[in-house]
Amino acid sequence: MKKIFLSMSFCVALFASCGGNANHDVVKTDKTVVSQAKSKQENKTRTIHVYFFGDFPSNLGSQMIKELRKVYSSVHFEGRISLPDSAYYVPRNRYLAAKLLNTMMTLQLNNDMVLGMTTKDISLKYKEHENWGVMGLSYLNKRAAVISTYRLRIPSKRTEHLRKLMLHELGHVEGLPHCKAEHCIMHDAEGQNRFSQLDDFCSSCKAVFKSKGWDMN
Repeated sequence: MKKIFLSMSFCVALFASCGGNANHDVVKTDKTVVSQAKSKQENKTRTIHVYFFGDFPSNLGSQMIKELRKVYSSVHFEGRISLPDSAYYVPRNRYLAAKLLNTMMTLQLNNDMVLGMTTKDISLKYKEHENWGVMGLSYLNKRAAVISTYRLRIPSKRTEHLRKLMLHELGHVEGLPHCKAEHCIMHDAEGQNRFSQLDDFCSSCKAVFKSKGWDMN
């Protein structure tokens, strides 16, 4: 794009040496084309590509995809992928969340999002902790997330909590930081499962989701 823009600029300079009206027309056309291309890209519906790591339960995964489609129009299940051996952390029988996330990022296309689900215990280096167990991981605006059912240990609440965990991590993917509102799903769990106390997204977080094309009531 940069090379194309430079070429257009060079053409404008040539027209400028030939006459004022020609220069005005070319500049106007150039700006219109760039504006239209930018608008088309921003309005394009992105897709969430979902992957199951290893033996993730099909029924639970299908339920999560169904829940996701209630609030987002384009969700595709892409299949199963293996847990990378390089992510396995032998001392704690866990998988390093950052390495799983890196795997997801290699599967990301264009401006689409990718989500990986696993039943395994996942962890990361956090503050003074060399290996801190977590439920999920994503980076702000990086278009990739990974979530785990391992710490969702209340059978009757597993589906509800996994749904909230999934949306929490995808909120980060869409650029939302942790929210200070006490009952917002984007509230920081601080190492614990508090999803029973997190009812819904606050109005501010919902507004961000809606601006990204989500159907949040």
